[in-house]
Amino acid sequence: MRANRARLRDRVTLFPRGRLTAALRTTAMTYLRERTEAAKTAFQAELRKIADAVLGAGAPVAIVSDENVLGLRVQDETGLIFDHAAAILPVVEAADLPARSEFHFTTRDAGAWLRSAHNQEVKQLGCTVAYADWPAAALNVDWPALQARLAAVTASPVIFRDMADGNQPMGAALLRAAGIDADTIAALDIPDRRNESLTPAALEFMLEVNRAGLKRRDVGIIRDIVTGNMGVFK
Repeated sequence: MRANRARLRDRVTLFPRGRLTAALRTTAMTYLRERTEAAKTAFQAELRKIADAVLGAGAPVAIVSDENVLGLRVQDETGLIFDHAAAILPVVEAADLPARSEFHFTTRDAGAWLRSAHNQEVKQLGCTVAYADWPAAALNVDWPALQARLAAVTASPVIFRDMADGNQPMGAALLRAAGIDADTIAALDIPDRRNESLTPAALEFMLEVNRAGLKRRDVGIIRDIVTGNMGVFK
């Protein structure tokens, strides 16, 4: 979405994960950690800033796409990411926004999703445990049950889509939901895949790096070398 933000700005205002959602992400994490009225108010204030930006841009719809609003990990000291979703959705709905909210979630095979999440925690967050010892590995993932749970805490639509359906580029389903026609979507720039999973050998190597007690900066340098040369790890 980031690559096509300017091209679509008259029809949809895009807020992809990154600089544009940084304050929203930070205040959401604070709320999930503290669960105070002050933290909730700060998060809702960031939501209203986004709504004001959309109104100023003149587009009829916006897509805010940042899964890290629900947390960086599947499971952390504040709970499961699914619990975070159940806590965040009603707060968004209660933010008195000049807009109608919809909540869209992209799902995939549960086992593959957990493996991918562990892989990303090793690569990006310094996880030091193998998948077999990872706390979330035994998580029972039931997407229909989660959708029903989230639908019960908000009056807004809650839509789940399997990423395997339709064989479309990531984000295409959201653009269709925003009213963008198929011809426009087909003409958009499709960037190369980013943030791909580590290969099994690269994953084992990064686990050893994370366990070595190196400075964070040095780990980051090694990670960038590894991700740029994954063909070496066979």
